Parts: sequence; structure tokens; C-alpha cells
Amino acid sequence: MKKIYDYYKQFSKELEEIDERLARIDKRLQELPTETILIKKVKGKPYYYRQFREEGRTKSKSLGAVKPGSAAVEEHQIMERRQLLDEKKELLALCDAFRKAERGLKKEIDKKPMLEDYSFEVYWKDELTAKVRVKGKDVYVSSYSDQPGKRLFPAGKISRFQLNEILKTRCWDEGRPDINELLRVRGIKEYNPLEIVRKTHGVSWNDFIWLRFPGEQITAKDVLVR
Repeated sequence: MKKIYDYYKQFSKELEEIDERLARIDKRLQELPTETILIKKVKGKPYYYRQFREEGRTKSKSLGAVKPGSAAVEEHQIMERRQLLDEKKELLALCDAFRKAERGLKKEIDKKPMLEDYSFEVYWKDELTAKVRVKGKDVYVSSYSDQPGKRLFPAGKISRFQLNEILKTRCWDEGRPDINELLRVRGIKEYNPLEIVRKTHGVSWNDFIWLRFPGEQITAKDVLVR
């Protein structure tokens, strides 16, 4: 679900950038003349003529006798206009593809709950003290220890809010001056207690409690800091 949401945000950002570029292209196209350059012979000599539409009629205006580069400015404007029109066509096609993908991702997001279901185990050194299962709005804690010093969660059912508050106690203080740097070096985009403990395993200098998430082949000696 997180990956789908990340792609959705990425497509939305890309679309914003495309819309901004299209607006700049349209502004520039309005500034450029819509014309072609012709060569006509006048009394046996070649002349450049600028041909354009005005008031529903095709008109032309002499640019002078043909000399190397004498119509370079007008030629450059014509080439720039063609390039911008080609780019606009490509961007519109890309925009259409992105919007279709964005709509598809939005449907998937709407179908699935925003709340992630997950689980983890709580250890005191290498002794399992609890299993935490998060499903929907509820959190279920199976306790395997009666010793207060080894327990992090109360047994039974708690709320996600309560879980989040407990996880915060295993994280750095959100208000510390270097919090953004601590998050950045661990690849975390924002202060999120769950994402933090997934990286740090919730270890502390104050005790021997730590968290293990499914698939992790680690023991206390791999994570504890004391």
C-alpha cells in the first residue's frame, strides 16, 4: 500500500511539473509569430518574404534581398515554434498517460484501508516478552512476561493511539535540533514512530528491551547499545 501511495504522489508531482511546462510553452508560442519564409524573385533577383495570416487573409512582407543569414532571426523563430509544438504534443501525450495511471492508483488507494496492518515481537535481551498485532484500528498484545521491567506494553487490546504513544518512548525526541539529520541518514522522510523503530528496533540506553519485525534474523547482541 505504501508503494502505491508513493507512486501516486510521484505521478501527481510529475503532472504538476508538466502543467507548469505547458503553461510556459503556451506563453512563448503566443509571443512567437506564426509565419513561413518564402523566396520570391523580383526583377530577376531573389527576395525573402515573410508570409502570415492576418484578419483571415494570407499576407506577405518583404524581408529584403536574399543574403546569407539575412533572415536568420525569422528562421530561428520558426524553428523554435516547431520545436515547442513538438514538445507540447509529447507532453500532452505523457500527461494523458500519467493521468490514467494516477486515476488507476487512486482507485487502488480508495479500495484499500490507509491504516497498515503489521506485527512485531518485543524482547528483553533474547527473551520474548510480547507479541504485538496491529489490525485496522485495534492493537492486540499477547504478553509472555509478568515482570514489569521487561514489559513495554499492557496485555490485551489497546488503540493505535496508545501504541503510537508507547513507540514514541522508544524514539528520539521530536523537538531535538538535529532530528531532521537523524531521520535523513536513516532514510526516513518524516517523524513517524513506527518507521523510526523499524530502523532502530526501539533500543534504549536505559534497558534491554528491543523490537523484532517479521523476517529479521537478529538477536540482542546485534541491536542492543549496552
